[in-house]
Parts: sequence; structure tokens; C-alpha cells
Amino acid sequence: MSGELVSQVPEAYSTGVMPFEGPSSRAVARASRREVDSVLGRAQVAHTRDQARAVLASGALSNT
Repeated sequence: MSGELVSQVPEAYSTGVMPFEGPSSRAVARASRREVDSVLGRAQVAHTRDQARAVLASGALSNT
């Protein structure tokens, strides 16, 4: 008989043991990245729009 302890509890990350079927971390990372890219894109568009409005307003004020 060996002096090693044998665990009777299955490994939490072994195949088929997890009690839920959630998305993989890679899928979550991709979805999060897409969401972040979308928000950043909208922020860039809003910033460019604000700059264009500022230039137009400045031009209108200087023409008076």
C-alpha cells in the first residue's frame, strides 16, 4: 500500500464535471472586445461630430 493520498473529489475543471454550460472564456472575451470596439467607435464618431460643429460655429461667429 502506498503512502499517497487519493482524492475522492473530482477535479473542478476536468471534462464534463462543471455543473453549468456557460460560454467559454474565449467567447466571452470576443464578445467583450466587440462591445468595447463598438463603444469606442461611437465615441470617435461623436468626437468628430462635435469638432465639426465647433468649426462650423466658429466660422459662423467670425462671419458676423
